[in-house]
Amino acid sequence: MIKGLILAAGRGTRLRPLTDRRPKPLVPIAGRPILQHNIENLRDAGIDDIVIVVNPDSDEVERYFGDGSRIGVRLTYVAQHELRGTAHAVYQARDAVGDSPFILVFGDNMTGYRLRDLAASLEKYSGGSVLAVCAGGDHRKHAVVCVDGDRVCLIEERPEVPRGPYTCAGMYAFTPSIFPAIEKIQPVANGEYYLPHAIQELINDGQPVYYCLAEGWRVNINTPADMMQALAYVVRDMADGYRHALRRGAAPEVLLGANVHLDENVSLGGCSYIGSGCRIGSNSYIGNSMLMENVLVGSDCVVHNAILGQGVVVPDGTRALGDGAPLVVPDGRVITPSRN
Repeated sequence: MIKGLILAAGRGTRLRPLTDRRPKPLVPIAGRPILQHNIENLRDAGIDDIVIVVNPDSDEVERYFGDGSRIGVRLTYVAQHELRGTAHAVYQARDAVGDSPFILVFGDNMTGYRLRDLAASLEKYSGGSVLAVCAGGDHRKHAVVCVDGDRVCLIEERPEVPRGPYTCAGMYAFTPSIFPAIEKIQPVANGEYYLPHAIQELINDGQPVYYCLAEGWRVNINTPADMMQALAYVVRDMADGYRHALRRGAAPEVLLGANVHLDENVSLGGCSYIGSGCRIGSNSYIGNSMLMENVLVGSDCVVHNAILGQGVVVPDGTRALGDGAPLVVPDGRVITPSRN
């Protein structure tokens, strides 16, 4: 049986102030935490036994998801007490994964790629590992992959000059052989252990490492701008999971949560999400923005290029405008004229 493994121990410092009161994996995109999007992608691939590597400083992820039964999976939590790189995080899950092959994803990534395709590749190449790769990509941010036939022959972590045509898409299928490979690698100068080094160790040891092309969008969510980019893809795709939970707004590029109240002459545009329980006053405009749950927008307001946290209040006549980067207002804040 294939298991799932999600790395979700990151602190999300670049998403502050949205992560001041919640861990990064629980930051919502279109009404659901980033981590839940990944859990459901694994579940929809037929993988319902999932291990999550979490930060031990907070139990909020475990309190939010519990045993996973609410969303149709079984969840096990493993703490990464020191943030020492991706390979180190994977190694913490060795006992929880056991002898099972597993699909690995990063908990701060979102993708339109369906993991069932990666699971099918793992079954096709029984006994080997499989990397999801994409053509091109930024070699300054991703590992570069060289191939020979259907196998990976070289993987390099962010090389100055790329030697291969592909970059890692942040999704992997491994057998338990990855754990002894991790034991053989050395940390880099910053003390971290990198997963591509362990994969290269597999290759050097003669173990088969295959690849499959990952088509579709991918966003590594590190900044508020990344959140808005992921939202744009969700709105565009309207995959089945979203369609069940959300409804279209007055404009086709707007999604509405449950129990959203719109007064007279409200205009919705751009690429926007209006969360459950939000109330938008008369003659107000919301565009290219993400409103989390229970936001109250008064009358005659303009909200554009903004991310408003849970329970934010926008008084009558307020203009909440992002200038270049999205305007970010943390949970529970009342916007004042100084924020306009």
